[in-house]
Amino acid sequence: MYLRYAALPHLYLLEPLTEHTIMGPLSSFAVQYLFQVPFYVFLICHIVLWCLLDYLMLRMLEVSYLITYSHFYSNNFQEGTFLRDWICWQLIC
Repeated sequence: MYLRYAALPHLYLLEPLTEHTIMGPLSSFAVQYLFQVPFYVFLICHIVLWCLLDYLMLRMLEVSYLITYSHFYSNNFQEGTFLRDWICWQLIC
């Protein structure tokens, strides 16, 4: 990880902009300015879509893990815990 930041020092400034908590409001302001879409409508759609895509990616990874390591697998995944954990993760970032 240190080599990554040494090779690309601008990541300290730009990488936080890729998180949904920063990108959501910034893109909402831009869409509101350019297309007159209400800020809150775009922000809610952005958050829901981001959460849905994270959920789908996690499910795809879980299926590939199931295929590869089926003898170690236990189905502990629950949608309610995903939503709670996802919200906590996004607020921490």
